[in-house]
Amino acid sequence: MIILAMDLATVTGFALTQVGSDKPKGWSLRLRDQGTPIVSASRRLAPMLSALIKNSQVHLVVYEAPLPAGAARRHETTGTAELLHGLAHCVEGVTACWGVRCVSIHQQTWRKHFLGEARPDDPKAACVKMCKTVGWWEAGEWDHNTADAAGCWSWAVGKFTGRAAAAQMAGPLFT
Repeated sequence: MIILAMDLATVTGFALTQVGSDKPKGWSLRLRDQGTPIVSASRRLAPMLSALIKNSQVHLVVYEAPLPAGAARRHETTGTAELLHGLAHCVEGVTACWGVRCVSIHQQTWRKHFLGEARPDDPKAACVKMCKTVGWWEAGEWDHNTADAAGCWSWAVGKFTGRAAAAQMAGPLFT
C-alpha cells in the first residue's frame, strides 16, 4: 500500500512511501506567496497531487485536519483558517476524482501516536527531533512541515496496515 501524508499549510509538508520501506520520502512545497489570492494555493496543489497519485500509484492520502471554524489557534488569522479549509477541500476533491481513499486526522491523534503525547510544549521541535531520532531526517531537504507529514504518515501506517512504522520500533516511547 502506498500512502501519501500531508501537513497542509502555506508551505505544505509531504511524506510518501510504500509501506514496508525504512522511511518516508519527504519534502515541502510553498503553495502560495504572500499577497496572492488564497485560491492560488489550491491551484498549485491540485495538479501536483493529481500527478503524485497517478505517478506513484497512491492508495491512501492522509492529511492533518484543519481545526473547526471558530476554533482557530491564537496565531491563526481568518485567512489562515480559510486557506487550510480550502486546501482540505482541494485534497478531498482530487482524491475523489481519482477514486483514492482520503482520510483527515486530527493533530492530537497523530501526535499522540508519533510523539507519545498529544500536546507537547513545542510540537514542531518535538516532531523534528523524533524524525531525527528514527533516522528519517534529511538535512537540507526536510523542515518542520515535512516532519509533521511524516508523523501523519506513521499514524496511517499503523492504522491502515497494522504494521508499525520505524518510529514505533525505535524509542522508549513505543516499547
